[in-house]
Amino acid sequence: MKSKITKIILVGFVSCNSLLLTAQDNPISKNIKLKLYVNGFYQAIENNDYNGISSGNLMYQFENKKYDIGALSFAVEIGSYKKLKHEIELMPVKFDHDNILHTTTRIEEDRTLTATWGEKITSFKTACRYQINYYFIQNKNVMPYFGLSSQFFYEVNRIKPSISIGSITKDQFWGLLFAITPSVIFNVTKKLSIDLNIPVGLYDIKINSEKIDNSAYPEHNSTTSKIIGEFIPKTLNIRLGICYNL
Repeated sequence: MKSKITKIILVGFVSCNSLLLTAQDNPISKNIKLKLYVNGFYQAIENNDYNGISSGNLMYQFENKKYDIGALSFAVEIGSYKKLKHEIELMPVKFDHDNILHTTTRIEEDRTLTATWGEKITSFKTACRYQINYYFIQNKNVMPYFGLSSQFFYEVNRIKPSISIGSITKDQFWGLLFAITPSVIFNVTKKLSIDLNIPVGLYDIKINSEKIDNSAYPEHNSTTSKIIGEFIPKTLNIRLGICYNL
C-alpha cells in the first residue's frame, strides 16, 4: 500500500511539472534572471531509545546535528510566460566533516558503567534543481511567488571510528527531493533584486548503497542497497539570493 501511495505522489508531481512546462499563453520577451543564493541549513537528530536485545536498565543516547550557513548556489530563471518562470539551479561540489559521539550508560546495583565511542564522517555532495515559479504580482517593488521543484542530489559519506580501530563504512545516496517554495522578491533597481525563499520538502526518496570494509575481519565485509522514502523531511532551509536581470 505504501509503495502504491509513493508511486501516485511521484507520478502526480512529475505530471504537474510537465503540464506547467507545456503551458502556453501570450508569450512575452524572454527575461533572464541570474541568481546567486546563500543557503542556510540545519538538521538535528536525537534518539534516546534503544530497541535491541538488552536489559531494561541500559540507556542509549544518540545525537547528530548538522548545520551549514553560507553555502553558495547559482541559478538561472527564464521567463517566456507572463507569470510562469523556469528556474534551474546548480549546487557546487561541497565537502563536510562531522564528529558524532555515542554514549551508553548501564546502571547496576553498586556501580555505573559508561561506554563512549565516536565516528568521523567525511562527506561529498552536489545537487541540481529544476523549479517552476508562479508570480502572483508583476512589476512591483515586492513580488511574492510560489515555486514547485524537483531536485536531484548525490552524496557519499566515509565513516571511520574516531576513538578505536574498526570498520570503515562508505555510504552513497542518489535521490530526488520534491518541494514547495514560498518566496518573495524585493526589487532594488530595474536590474538588481533580492530573493528570499524557504523551501519546504514534501517527499524525499533515495537509493542508499552501503559498503563496509574491515581489514581485521575480512569476513565481515559487506555491501547492501535499499530504497529510503520520507514524507516532510525534518530539515530547516532558508535561502537569500542576489538577482540580476539581463
